[in-house]
Amino acid sequence: MKYHKYVYHTSPIYNAESIEENGILAKYAIIPFISNTQRIYLYLGNTSNPEYVNMMKSISKQLQIKDNKFTGDFVEYEVVLKKLPENAEYYVDIHGLGKDFIYTATDIPIESIRDTENKIY
Repeated sequence: MKYHKYVYHTSPIYNAESIEENGILAKYAIIPFISNTQRIYLYLGNTSNPEYVNMMKSISKQLQIKDNKFTGDFVEYEVVLKKLPENAEYYVDIHGLGKDFIYTATDIPIESIRDTENKIY
């Protein structure tokens, strides 16, 4: 991570108001993989990478199955790594998605969010 300045978090648009008020809070995954640990999933790479886009499209489809009113609207948050809490620990996603897919159990304060972009998957 020392070679990266930013990390990205993409969240369904219905979480945007809460994130803008409270920061990005660790919570249980919508689609858990065996673990019940509260996490924030992050991405170190370019969010235009086809691997990332395909993963987000898959997540969007799963959310749409659960809630047919969900239209696939997301907000992508660019987070400044240097502004994250010093005690935060990061882990590579064990599900084989690649070294750029990481997670933390540490909440991300509003002050760490540099930019946002609306995305549709």
